[in-house]
Amino acid sequence: MLRISRKQSTKTTLIDEETISGYKSTNYYPINVGDTICDDYKIKAKLGYGRDSTVWLCTNKSQSFKTLKVSTAGKAQCRETRVIEHLVDTLATSEHQGKYCVRWPEDIFNIDSADEERHHECFVFEPLGPSLLEFMEGRENKTFHIAEVRWMAIYFLNALDFLHTHEVVHADLKLDNILLTLPSNRSAILNKLVTAEKLSPSFAKITAGGHPVVQSREMNQSDFTFPILCDLGSAVLGRPPHEGLAQGLPYRAPEVILEGHWNEKIDVWSMGVIILELMIDQRLFGDSTEEYALQSMVRWLSSPPVALLDRCTRADQFFDKSGRWKHGEIAHEKLEDRIEIEPEMPQLFDFIRSMLKWDPDERWSASELLKHPWLQN
Repeated sequence: MLRISRKQSTKTTLIDEETISGYKSTNYYPINVGDTICDDYKIKAKLGYGRDSTVWLCTNKSQSFKTLKVSTAGKAQCRETRVIEHLVDTLATSEHQGKYCVRWPEDIFNIDSADEERHHECFVFEPLGPSLLEFMEGRENKTFHIAEVRWMAIYFLNALDFLHTHEVVHADLKLDNILLTLPSNRSAILNKLVTAEKLSPSFAKITAGGHPVVQSREMNQSDFTFPILCDLGSAVLGRPPHEGLAQGLPYRAPEVILEGHWNEKIDVWSMGVIILELMIDQRLFGDSTEEYALQSMVRWLSSPPVALLDRCTRADQFFDKSGRWKHGEIAHEKLEDRIEIEPEMPQLFDFIRSMLKWDPDERWSASELLKHPWLQN
């Protein structure tokens, strides 16, 4: 079989994790396609990357496909491990169906850097398909039908209800972190990806510091399958209130932006944004700045309640004492104007508004949302 030589470069082109703000090559474990990790896992292709890890398709000694997530160094113990240790007994005994809507590792082990100064936690998973974001980008019609959105919402909320019941806040919900299961022909899909990597290797380079970086290969899939909530690397454990920065900006709850205390309801806010994104292929509150996000919230949800602002240390940067936006007039718009009207729309928008309430005390819980009339149709 013809194999094209892997491209290697020290040029300034930035790829994958190099593009992340604050990137430091030594935080990432050096991996190339073809490497064997811990004598057990043969690397076949790179599937993804993030601030805290890289993700690889590999085979184990039995030649079964697995996904290997290798965390960055510098943490005494990553959050994902703490969550799993917190829930290990519950996962074995719980009958909550939400536990099947979250991805859990088959194995966790540690590897050290060559100089043994840096420690990396590794997670082994059953392979999944593309993220919802990748799946949408690969479709001609990027939005989902209302029945598909309802079906996904039930999965999402069951996953959240399981986590929240056991005092876990995901804190990083976004389309990238929701993956689809592979269809029945999963072996054919994975073998096709491996063959593509052999015939046309992904671009790879060596950084100025001598560290390898490999470009991720897309996981293509046309079948719409079951959504699974992934990546607990930003999860927060314990009883609320919590404080500090959390969530990606497009999905960030107002109480986080305004530096108030927060709880599991920030996940519910993110889910409301995601539900709309699945239907209109747009992020309702943008992705540019926190000021623009708040301005958009006022536009679509009206002014925030004073009771919330009184609990947030940054509120006076954006709002006056009566809750009015400080930086000019904002024309209010209706969410209903963003989606074509269908007979069940009133229930749908009530469902969405139940998630996108300014005050987390008024925002519905995942458990309450599962009983909403729109999900019962």
